Amino acid sequence: MKNKLFRNNKGFSLLELIVAILILAIIGGASIAAFGSIFSTEMTVGATRVTDAMKQARTDAMAWENKTTAATEDYSTTNVYAKFYVSDGSLYVDVCKKPDGTGSTESVMFSREVGKNFKAGFYKVTSTTTGTSESEIVNTDSYTVNVYFKKSTGGVAGVAWQTSGGSLDGTTGINMIKLEKTTGAGTPQKIVLVEVTGRCYTEKVIN
Repeated sequence: MKNKLFRNNKGFSLLELIVAILILAIIGGASIAAFGSIFSTEMTVGATRVTDAMKQARTDAMAWENKTTAATEDYSTTNVYAKFYVSDGSLYVDVCKKPDGTGSTESVMFSREVGKNFKAGFYKVTSTTTGTSESEIVNTDSYTVNVYFKKSTGGVAGVAWQTSGGSLDGTTGINMIKLEKTTGAGTPQKIVLVEVTGRCYTEKVIN
């Protein structure tokens, strides 16, 4: 009887082992792909939230009364702006308004949380005959960054930044925002700003 039992216990064949390994490999690959897609989706959603806030700021800038003339609209005098800042580990974009430019009290008209562990970098992108150059001017690691829009055209008036309690500094010519994760995976997203019109759209960064 014992010999009969041992003869029936043949174990797995080589073919069965190969099939089992293939099934495990397929399941593992699918799990990795799904895990990566979570980060990819998070980046895409974050970029959409940024563009939505920017569009809202542009619309509000054109709708609200502006105390300055079109010729003098810049980052220090335009009334409506999109404010980027980090609070409790999350990146936010607020649409803010100062009735008399930078000298009056700020009111928040719209607020959007982009997500946890995000940062936004603000770039000047220039194209030459030899290629494209991206130069980061400021990011939200240490600064609150405001993007200002003109009432007259909706175009980007400029970008200004400051630390808590610090003085306001700024520049014009910013035409791209790069959205990145400070921790974890995820392909960065770049949001192109069309200076003249204020239009913005998302374009995935290919590393």
